[in-house]
Formats: sequence, C-alpha cells, structure tokens
Amino acid sequence: MCKAVDRGMEVVDVRLLRKEGGRSGLWERGAQAASVSAAPDADRAAEAAATLETPAPAPVASEVAAEDVPTPQSASSSDAVPAVAQVAPVAARATASVPAAPSSGHPAPAIAFVGYQNSGKTTLVEKVIAILTARGLRVGSIKHHGHAGFDIDVPGKDSWRHAHAGSRHVGLISADRFAEYADTSAEMPLGDMLARFTDVDVVIVEGYKTAGLRNIVVARSGVDRRRGASSVDLMDEGTIALACNDVVARQAPRGTRVVDINDAHAVADLVREALAGRA
Repeated sequence: MCKAVDRGMEVVDVRLLRKEGGRSGLWERGAQAASVSAAPDADRAAEAAATLETPAPAPVASEVAAEDVPTPQSASSSDAVPAVAQVAPVAARATASVPAAPSSGHPAPAIAFVGYQNSGKTTLVEKVIAILTARGLRVGSIKHHGHAGFDIDVPGKDSWRHAHAGSRHVGLISADRFAEYADTSAEMPLGDMLARFTDVDVVIVEGYKTAGLRNIVVARSGVDRRRGASSVDLMDEGTIALACNDVVARQAPRGTRVVDINDAHAVADLVREALAGRA
C-alpha cells in the first residue's frame, strides 16, 4: 500500500523512507530517496523548527500498522510484509520452555542401562521402552554418544541446510513435535538434559556408566574380553540388577539380582519396581 506522510513542508512517500532504531525507532529518508527528491533548504529549516516545537512521540511496536512498513516497489503481493507481531525479549526466549505434553513441573526419575560396547544395551532398551509404553507409562530416553560430532537431521532438508550454512542452534517445530540441536564447546551435563524431561513418567538413559544413576548393568559373555572383565565390573551401589546370560551370571557378586538379558518383560518389571521404590 502506498501511504504519504506529511512532513511539514513536503509530502513524502513512505516507500522512500528507511526505518532507524528497530520497530520503535524513527523513520528517516534513505539514500535512494535523497537522489530522487531533495528538499529545499528553506523547507528543511521549516521542518526542523516544527519538529522542535511539537516533538512527536516515537511509535511503539504494537501501534505500527502493516501498511506503515516500507515495501520495495518491485515486491509482489506474495512478498508483502506481515503486520508486526509482539515478540518476546531475547532473554525471555532463551529460557522459555516449550511444553511437548502435560508436564509435572519436575524432572522425571531416570534409570540408566550401562554396559560396554556390543553388550546388548540398545536392543534391550528398545524392547523395555516398548513394553513400558504398552503398559501406559510415558517414557523418555537419552542416549550417550561416546564420540564427538553427530548429525540427527535429514540431509537436504531445510533445517539441515540451516545448520550447514552456519547456524549453531537449530530448532524445528511442527503441530505435534519439536526438535533442537546445537553445537557446544563442551559436553552438555546429563543433569541439564534430564531437567528438561518434565513431560514423561520415566527417562531411560543408555550409557553414562559413571553418572551415579540407578542402573541396570547389561552384560554378555565374550564381548568385553579386551577389557579384562565383563560388564559386571560396572556394578555399584546404584545397581538394581544385572541383565546377562548364564555365563556372566556365574561371575556376579553374591547377592546380585540377576535377570535374563533376553527377558525384556522381566527387566521392565524391575524398572516399575524401582519407580515404586521397591527395587
């Protein structure tokens, strides 16, 4: 929309103006406008005097109409600038949480599945998550990646292109899901991630052998020989049980609760008991 602004002795097309100072800043003539229409010295003097006598208050963001936003003359209707929306301050946006589901307001309890590489953790965790979900629990999960650098996005998608163009913190939001990933200079503390899981009943953590969480140790014979011992050496005071095969079970310390690594339902029962304070 073309709108004229009466500036004292001259009438100026707002398309020849540029905005200074953000949404609540002042409009002033741009370089292109200066070359198209220069105001006489007398007119400028009259305008300056009028401004000193009756200073106009700066417009606030909520009062700026869509038609007051300059639009390039060559822009099509599909490129029109939308009306100015209220935007939260940067500090507020940085700390605001995005609820993904009904939240308790408190981090959910976490149980870790720990074991050395190829011990069968992921296979067991996958089965336990499915069983707990079928039993009506809202389950969250965290996987510890032992190597620097990973990419969970789909190559070629818009958000992937953002990241590969240099964005250090990428967010993706749809009607029923959101995701974010960011580059960091140091590994994010597990506690910081767990604090975000307020919308589930339990968080299943894969890895983090030394995090001090309640844990289920996962072990299979023959996969940890190069370390001199099987995963039983990972057992500590926070261990709920040892999920293993018969060979490893014979290595378990006396009094250890042992469950078959292939019996995911029994392992899921242990998780439920731990949540109820019985394990």
